[in-house]
Amino acid sequence: MFKKLGILGLVTFAITGCSAAELEVLQIMNEADEFKAVEYNNSGTMQMFAGCEIPIEITFAQTGYTVRDTLDTEIHTKMTMDYVPIIEAQIVALEKNIQSGISDSSIYDTIEYLNEYLVAMEAIRDNPIEFSMYILDDNIYYSTDYITQISDIFMGEDISIGAEYISIPFELETDMQAYKEIEDMFMELLSDVTVGIVKEDNKYSFSLNKDEVIDLAMQLLDVWMDNIDLLDETLNIGLNEIPNFKEETVYEYFENKDEIVSLLKTMCTDGYFDYTYFKEDGVHSQIIDCKFMGHPILLGNNVGFEINMQCDLWETEIKDIVFEGNSISMEDYMEDLYSTMVEESISYNSEAVAYSLDKEV
Repeated sequence: MFKKLGILGLVTFAITGCSAAELEVLQIMNEADEFKAVEYNNSGTMQMFAGCEIPIEITFAQTGYTVRDTLDTEIHTKMTMDYVPIIEAQIVALEKNIQSGISDSSIYDTIEYLNEYLVAMEAIRDNPIEFSMYILDDNIYYSTDYITQISDIFMGEDISIGAEYISIPFELETDMQAYKEIEDMFMELLSDVTVGIVKEDNKYSFSLNKDEVIDLAMQLLDVWMDNIDLLDETLNIGLNEIPNFKEETVYEYFENKDEIVSLLKTMCTDGYFDYTYFKEDGVHSQIIDCKFMGHPILLGNNVGFEINMQCDLWETEIKDIVFEGNSISMEDYMEDLYSTMVEESISYNSEAVAYSLDKEV
């Protein structure tokens, strides 16, 4: 048997076999699939290691509501990004180089830049980014408040967008049918994939080590490559417009698959994926813990990420979503953004020329 695992598409895994634990968790998941409308809370933390012992840390909290048949949706997200510790560590390291005599003149410019950057990153950390998303009337609306917030921090002024939301067309019937075809295809072709569900009390879980995650990812990629024409057509990716791209890509992939797997397993020195699903007091929950670290010699010191997140979902009544605010299309927004960038570039170049002429005088 095969079943799509996850809440609102957060996670997809293949469960095969007919063990007692698998049958039980599938029955519980089917309950959530039948909900006409749902509310949910998502929260978690991501740590990203970029060549330093100290990670960049991102925390998020999200609340949402969705009507299953129409996909009418309202989601509010609050995100905190903390780059401060890693920047402070870089400044300390450079200052130590100066004290030990290992430096050149450029190091002072770098420290000055990092101190200015640190001020901006402290503002980002102390002022969580908040944004909203709606799906209504065949459109997806993304709030623009986070764009103005970030531009104010980095540029000292707000970018004038002229609208509270950016809209993107969403063709429900076409998009849903496309994803349904892809889901059915994966359900059929991944019927032999297994992750091994274990039950403890009222919780159902599985764990994969780094090699098992890579093997599973390659199985998914096999399905993609074997059905690249269907996926290209269904998702309207546009691969047909690139001469010989699909043929050459598929050939190269299967020709070098063993080497790819070996390289991935060598590059990833530490990793795991843990998943837990349970139902309590009418709330369906899933917990994801995963970590992948790269080889220090191949990818640099401490490169990787760690994610811990939980999603809670429960049934609710169908209700109207109140959406207030004006919007601008993505096309118009990109045109306005391009015009703004051109104007700022001209202004900057003019100031640079004026400064240069003053210096000559």
